[in-house]
Amino acid sequence: MRIGNLEADRVPAYLRLYRRVRDDIVAGVYPCGTKLPSRRAVAEAAGVSTVTAEHAYALLCDEGYCEGRERSGYVVIFRADDGFARPAGETARAVRRPQGPSGDFAFPLSVLAKTMRAVLSDEGDAILDRPPNAGCG
Repeated sequence: MRIGNLEADRVPAYLRLYRRVRDDIVAGVYPCGTKLPSRRAVAEAAGVSTVTAEHAYALLCDEGYCEGRERSGYVVIFRADDGFARPAGETARAVRRPQGPSGDFAFPLSVLAKTMRAVLSDEGDAILDRPPNAGCG
């Protein structure tokens, strides 16, 4: 008989690892600009395969917490002041709009958060500047 947290047993290993690393990033264990441990080191520490660790890191990259750099590994790009941190324990959810003629539509919050982080990083305070009153045309 296997003893353990049944709820945790139902969650795939890559999601458990993803959540652990994400929570460490949000908590500041890995501040912006620092390197994450290698996939191999994380896999060994967590007792999972390197493929599982790679999948967890891919999710972190997709959500804008880190980015993979060739021959350098993964670097944290998340800043606590960007306003898009998901509280620990909260899972991904979708932003829904009312059902229209094409049926129900779900937009992943992770995609919205990543896009907004990218715009804020690229544009900074420029998005707060008033546009000229040129109108259309």
